[in-house]
Amino acid sequence: MSQKEIDHAIRSTFRNPPILASEDRALYEDLKRLVLSEIKPLGLQETLLARDIVEAEWEVCRLRWMKVAVLHAVLPRVIKSRILEAGGTRSLDRRLVPKICKYVADVVAGDPQARQQLETLLEHHNLTVDLILAAAFDDRIVSQLHIDRMTTTAWERRIAAYAELDRLRTTSRKPEAPRDQILEIEHEGPPTAPIDGGGGR
Repeated sequence: MSQKEIDHAIRSTFRNPPILASEDRALYEDLKRLVLSEIKPLGLQETLLARDIVEAEWEVCRLRWMKVAVLHAVLPRVIKSRILEAGGTRSLDRRLVPKICKYVADVVAGDPQARQQLETLLEHHNLTVDLILAAAFDDRIVSQLHIDRMTTTAWERRIAAYAELDRLRTTSRKPEAPRDQILEIEHEGPPTAPIDGGGGR
C-alpha cells in the first residue's frame, strides 16, 4: 500500500473511537498517536491490529479508573448508612444527604477543603474517611473482582494483537526460495528403480 492509502486506512479505521461521555477525546488521540508512531502500520491488517491495540489499552485505562469511580459512586449511600447505624436511628436530616453528596463530589475533584469538611462531618458520628472507604470497598467487592477480570481480558487482547503483528512481520520478512531452485524442484521426477530390479544381474 502507498502511504496515502495507509493514511486513508488509518482515518477510516479510527473514525468512531469508543469514548464514553465522561472521557477525554484528546487523551484517546494522544494514545492513538503514540501507538501509531511506535507501530508504523504498513498495510490494512497492521492498521486493524493497531486499532485493536489502542482500544485494548484504552479499555485497560478506563477499567482502572472505573475501580475507583465505583467506590466514589457508593460513598454517599455508605456514609448515610453508617451514620444511621452509629446513631441507632432510621431517619436522617434531609439537609445532610445533599451536603454529603456535595462533599464527596468536591473531594473527588481534588478540593482539600471539601475533604476537611467531610472529615469534620464524619467525626461528629465517630466515623473517619478511611472507615467509610473500607465499607465502600466491602460493599462493592464483587464489582471490583469483575472489573479485575475485564481488565485482564483487555490486557490479553492487547498482548495477542502485538503477537499477531509480530507474526505478520516475521512472515513477510522470510526470504523466498530462488526461482531457479523452484523450477528445478518442479521438473524433478520421482526416483526410479533400476531396470533389472536392483539385483545387479
